[in-house]
Amino acid sequence: MLAWPSAAHAQASVVRARLAADPDRRGPAAWTWIRSGLLPQLECWPRGLDPQVALELEFSEHGVRAAAAAQPKASDDYLTAYVELHGIGTIRVRANFDGVERWSGRGLAAPRGHTARFLDLLGVADAADPIVFDVAALVGNWLPGLAEDDPLYPLLALGPAECGKLTMTVEATGPDLTVVGRSHGGLLIPALLCYLADRRHSATDHRIPSSADRWVLLARCARDTRREEAARQLALCDDPEATDTLERLLHSEDFTRVVAMDALIRRGDTASMAAVLAALKPGQPATEQLSETALRSWLGRGHTAQQASVLPVLETDEHSIDQPADRTLALTVACITAFALAMAIRWRG
Repeated sequence: MLAWPSAAHAQASVVRARLAADPDRRGPAAWTWIRSGLLPQLECWPRGLDPQVALELEFSEHGVRAAAAAQPKASDDYLTAYVELHGIGTIRVRANFDGVERWSGRGLAAPRGHTARFLDLLGVADAADPIVFDVAALVGNWLPGLAEDDPLYPLLALGPAECGKLTMTVEATGPDLTVVGRSHGGLLIPALLCYLADRRHSATDHRIPSSADRWVLLARCARDTRREEAARQLALCDDPEATDTLERLLHSEDFTRVVAMDALIRRGDTASMAAVLAALKPGQPATEQLSETALRSWLGRGHTAQQASVLPVLETDEHSIDQPADRTLALTVACITAFALAMAIRWRG
């Protein structure tokens, strides 16, 4: 049911992990979910073994082995693990009950094949500051599709949402790397989910990822300043997914909305103007100014009497209006009217 054996032996000889006892389910939410709902469904799971006791797990090309373990005394560790990479070295893993997880070892510096390209897309290795991802958005956008009868469906469809946001940093310490991450699944579970999603992706898409692929992916899954930068870069991309991604970003609640509005206006795609107009937030000067710019741009390209009829609403002298709220109201009415017209024109083809 879980594809951990295939994930393990693809790049690692063996993964040995020890989980602390967690009868009160105080550990990371994703681990609690896996221990309660997924591990007991494994064919190799020992009959009668409580998944919340201290556990020893081993993943290798020979399968999964699970057994009860002695609970260490006076330890704050929720997870300790060793990932032995064939011909490279060992990665040491340590996580606490709050989902803070540290990886260290020489093996981190030598990803191979599609995994290396995937990490390059995310800009993990060259990030100078902490980076933040929405795990569900990352896996969902990279996974080519998943049928409900797929054996990986429970893990890949539900697991990413359990992880939430992942914050991580990468530091070089001599020949070794140290990666520190925090999420509701620590770092190991998000890494496993991304690895499995990337294997599915690479099996159906054999292209070498382009810079446009990188900006699309970051715009959809990053939750830091790189998301805004990705939106700015997409304004210059010819890829059809750029427009779709920017329109999605119009629904964000942070400054990315403004960046996406500006990017779509600069792209000059009249079909996107309706989405830009709908992104107006009355009372927010930045979105008001961009909505008015988009409105004038769209109306300037139109030739219908209905489009021309919206212009007088915008030509009101601002000095003749007593309150700024009146100007906002006039702009809102104009945008709503233009939005309806733009959608009607778009539907008519």
